[in-house]
Amino acid sequence: MLHILNDGNFLLSCMISLLGLAGLTGLALLAETEVNEIICENSAATIQCASSRTIDITRVSYGREPNSKEICQSKTSGGSCTFNSVSPNVLNRLRNSCNGKSSCRISAGNSQMGGDPCSGTKKYARVFYTCSGSGSNDFPEIVQISPRQELSVGDNLLVRCYVSGLVDSSVEWLKVESGNRVTVLTRDARVITKDQRVGVRQQRDNRDDVFTLTLTTVKAADTGRYRCETTNANPMNSDVVVTVGGSSNENPSIVEITPKQDVNVGDNVEFECYVDGLITSTVEWQKLGPSNRETVLTRGDKRIINDRRYGITTEKFNEEDVFVLSITGVRAADEATYQCITTNVDFVKDTVELVVQGGSSNAVITKVTDSPTVSLGADLVLECFVKDLVGANTVKWSRVNGRIVTVLTEDDKKVINDVRISIIKEKFRTEDIFVLEINGVNSNDAGTYRCETTASPSESMELTVTIRDSGNGSPGTVICEAETAVIRCRSETITLSDIKFGREPDSKTICQSKTSDQPCTFDSVPSGVLQNFKNLCDGKSSCSITASNSNMGGDPCSGTKKYAKVVFACSGGGGNAPQITDITPDQSVRVGDSAVFECSLLGLGDSAVEWQLVKRRATVLTRDNRVITSDPRVSIRQSADGATDLFTLTIRPVEETDVGTYRCATTDVVPVEKDTQLSISDGRDPKIVEITLDQTVNAGDEVLLECYVVDLSGSTTVEWGIVDSRDRFKVLTRDTDVVVSDTNLKVERKVQSGEDVFTLIISNIRSVDAADYQCQTTNSNPDKEKVIVTVKGGSSDARIVNITPDRTLSAGRSAVFECTVENVGSSAVEWQKVDGRRVTVLTTDDERVISDRRYSAIIEADGAQDIYILQITSVKDSDVGTFRCEIQSRTPVSRELELKISGDNDPKVVEVTGAQDLDIGAKLVLECFTTGLDTDTVEWVLMGSGNSQESVLTRGTRKLSSNTRLSIDMEFFSPEEIFILTITNVRTTDAGLYQCRTTNSNPSSMDVSVKIGGVGGSLIVSISSDTAVRSGRTLLLECTVSELPRRTEVEWQKIDGRRTVVLTRDTQRITDDDRVGIEIDQVGSNDVYVLTVAEVVNSDEGSYRCATTNDPPDTKDVSVTISGAAKDPVIVEITVDQSVAIGNEFQLECFVVDLGSPTTVEWQKVNSGNDIITLTRDDRKLVSNSRLSISRENYQGEELFLLSIRNAASDDAGTYRCETTNSNPASEDVEVTIDGGNDVAFLSL
Repeated sequence: MLHILNDGNFLLSCMISLLGLAGLTGLALLAETEVNEIICENSAATIQCASSRTIDITRVSYGREPNSKEICQSKTSGGSCTFNSVSPNVLNRLRNSCNGKSSCRISAGNSQMGGDPCSGTKKYARVFYTCSGSGSNDFPEIVQISPRQELSVGDNLLVRCYVSGLVDSSVEWLKVESGNRVTVLTRDARVITKDQRVGVRQQRDNRDDVFTLTLTTVKAADTGRYRCETTNANPMNSDVVVTVGGSSNENPSIVEITPKQDVNVGDNVEFECYVDGLITSTVEWQKLGPSNRETVLTRGDKRIINDRRYGITTEKFNEEDVFVLSITGVRAADEATYQCITTNVDFVKDTVELVVQGGSSNAVITKVTDSPTVSLGADLVLECFVKDLVGANTVKWSRVNGRIVTVLTEDDKKVINDVRISIIKEKFRTEDIFVLEINGVNSNDAGTYRCETTASPSESMELTVTIRDSGNGSPGTVICEAETAVIRCRSETITLSDIKFGREPDSKTICQSKTSDQPCTFDSVPSGVLQNFKNLCDGKSSCSITASNSNMGGDPCSGTKKYAKVVFACSGGGGNAPQITDITPDQSVRVGDSAVFECSLLGLGDSAVEWQLVKRRATVLTRDNRVITSDPRVSIRQSADGATDLFTLTIRPVEETDVGTYRCATTDVVPVEKDTQLSISDGRDPKIVEITLDQTVNAGDEVLLECYVVDLSGSTTVEWGIVDSRDRFKVLTRDTDVVVSDTNLKVERKVQSGEDVFTLIISNIRSVDAADYQCQTTNSNPDKEKVIVTVKGGSSDARIVNITPDRTLSAGRSAVFECTVENVGSSAVEWQKVDGRRVTVLTTDDERVISDRRYSAIIEADGAQDIYILQITSVKDSDVGTFRCEIQSRTPVSRELELKISGDNDPKVVEVTGAQDLDIGAKLVLECFTTGLDTDTVEWVLMGSGNSQESVLTRGTRKLSSNTRLSIDMEFFSPEEIFILTITNVRTTDAGLYQCRTTNSNPSSMDVSVKIGGVGGSLIVSISSDTAVRSGRTLLLECTVSELPRRTEVEWQKIDGRRTVVLTRDTQRITDDDRVGIEIDQVGSNDVYVLTVAEVVNSDEGSYRCATTNDPPDTKDVSVTISGAAKDPVIVEITVDQSVAIGNEFQLECFVVDLGSPTTVEWQKVNSGNDIITLTRDDRKLVSNSRLSISRENYQGEELFLLSIRNAASDDAGTYRCETTNSNPASEDVEVTIDGGNDVAFLSL
């Protein structure tokens, strides 16, 4: 099978280079370019896209083309034949089988292709398809690692590595040997090394993946560096130094270090560290942060930190090694102590201080709370996360109302005199968090809030707060359907007077959802229901109410989002302080388990309740039902039972650092508080006490393997698996789940005499199932036991039936190798790269082992055979060599193939960064690897979407965009040049399709899809072409859309100049014009939105837009012409309503299109009683007032009529109308209000 780009020149060269090689495996392309696969008659092949993209078959032909003797060559390949498209039925069958999948196996034969076009001639099928979709982002970051460990012989080692942003990558623990060689110990939650003392545990919290490496009974030989490293294409790593007694023979010394440096912001600085006596170790430059926390900047001659301002060079001076750290463009945040430290066990170190004068802190606001909607009376909490905040610089929260900015807080102090407002400043890793809280919000609290640094220049982010009011009816506490709320009085008791349920008119913004605009009634609940709630709440200080159909006495309007409005009064009470009636006693839990604390309070009233962790100082963990700390392991639940409020704090999973005093406290001036203690228990690790003896069975028998375990607790369970010839463990079952696709396997769990028994059942056992089976626990220090199963008789051993022949490809292409095996059973199959005696494992089964993300693996079943597919995207010169497919049975079976790279003198883009999906405020880094550049260079381009044009961002190392957040850099990594595009503090407008391309006459390019906050990429696949329709006929427009993000809909809009009218949204008609209709058809994996307009008239002429509702939207336009249409002038835009202070000037703009002679435009003043005064016509004044003026100008094809009034007076307030003077006039109004006292009227004419 040949895999060919749809390009005639390439097809010819590919046919020549592959002359006589029939049945070659297809190559999968990443770009959405149409490619085709040639499948020889009576054979089958796999068409494939990258794992994150899907197949879309466009057409299929069968037979033989003229002059194609070389394709699928045989004795009869020179015969004559037709070569036509297959029938629609055959094409639809193939599409149904393959479209939407990342790979698909297709057979080519007369029966599969609908008949024999030429008997006696060797035929072939050509399958044309594209790869669509995009992958996910994978930019993991190691955010924390355990500090240096000093142990004695016989101790146990436990170190943790916290990784954020982990998507498709794995994480490995490595032992760094001399010469910087590494030994892989673990990968994710699997142990790779043969050392039985090594264990690993992987846990997931809301922010990070935590990888815990354990090593029991350490020896002196375990001394060294242990590295946590991600396996993505641009791996991140961090090391832990472990010392086990003794020291090494290497004793380097730091002879000299640069003295203290005083520099200005923007300067460049260098630090030199002279080291004598280095043998196998090297030197790190580190930056010391708070509490002397070390950030590794460089190691040896490599930069470790992902900040290109840092550089490292090494040189020799006499017998000393000199390590020179450089920092370009120094910032205020760089002010710190820098440490030069050797990497041997008995390390030596020295420090140098950097003082930065002037400039700003370069503080960066990484994110703020998403714009919230809160109910009247609720509490509002806004968070602002800031990095690199140093010196006297801090952060302030402000309220923004137009040009009026009211500062609320600065640093951790309140500026405004509002008792409802409070501010908390916290630290989370490298960020400061400023938490603004407003208790009991009212309608005046709605609007824009700004978080801003006080540095110069300052940085800010804004958000919008919406207050959900109580609708048009009576006041009361609003509770959305299916939600529970606590109503409460301060030191008084509740008296319920009414509860209404349903939805009021014009209340779409209350408890907003897709169905909140549907009609509904809003009546009081039945008297019996109200009495039940009165019995529950009256006379108490607080009570819980749930708004549901069953609680409220029925469903007043099915299908509509409803809410309850609870009306009550507070009365009586003696003003007693709240009391803590009960708190969880001291408790001791194991690491990894959950800790739960409960605090019961009576008479809480309006006081808030906090859970605090008290060590040297009190750290607020929660307040009421909100989590204040940034630790994702912490959660809080608030519930009410009569007059008692219960606050339940949960920490999951517990770590050693959680030990301490936990305090439940009210926020009164004189707080009420009680403490409880948390400690860590030693606990006993689970142990395997018995396992089935070794078994010898006949093929076809059923085999039961039993494993007896004691002291199982928490999330720890048991796995059954196979240990291969390299002592690697392959999991078959976990707890009661089978994790491999083998229908002969089953697992059962039962409790017998206090022991957990896990029974692995193998039915109809085969000879290939003979193996070493291992039962092991999943805790950090796992217990393991083996049982050997031998099978007599049965089918033949595992074998490799077929493997892809040797391949020769151009650099930058993709390679797909297939290995077809039989009788593999539970044995693993590996793809390996063989370089002499060195063997590198690339994939195991369908899992990538190598850190290079260009490699991926897929397994397909084909009857009794399994096909193990290795894919390499963007092949490079370094990929040349021998690839081996090997079955890891007791006696390994293998076959090999060779990959070669053909020469090509044109410059090429050989690799780009994978698809990105970032949060707003993150940093986007796109890398483009190129070869063969001479006089040519490379451009980064943001491709156009809808009607927008593509934008060239950079050319070479020159920035062409005016975006100050964008930068370009170039590095040389022989033989490739890397062009690195960086955009900081990304916004949704940065989403889209980025292309890296060469500037030669035959450019090479690759694309990267970038999503910001779930936004980006092209969603609209196609739209109808521009069309003309006769008056009175039906207009039909189609818009084809691919898979949409969540909560994204599709609109058809009518565009009249600057005015946009929404016609439909999804399946709903929005316009009042009942001639408009909308339907959605499904074609493959795409949806087609079909807009119809019946009996079109002249006014239907214009531009129609298909647009998605995400931010930014994806749009495509189509132009519609109505035969014989006579165009009336249209007002496309007018100034929005104005509020002007007395004495100021205001201007009103009116934009008009299709203004033909003699029609013009008037500005009018509409007084009470609809009395109209014409102020201007065209560019002439019709009133004698010197404060008024009119101008007319052409603005991008539109006529602009600008009315100006200086020194505004109170009587200038009112309605101003812009109106055309034709027989069918168009008009638009704008309201002007004047703020201030009375003044002289000028329009009392």
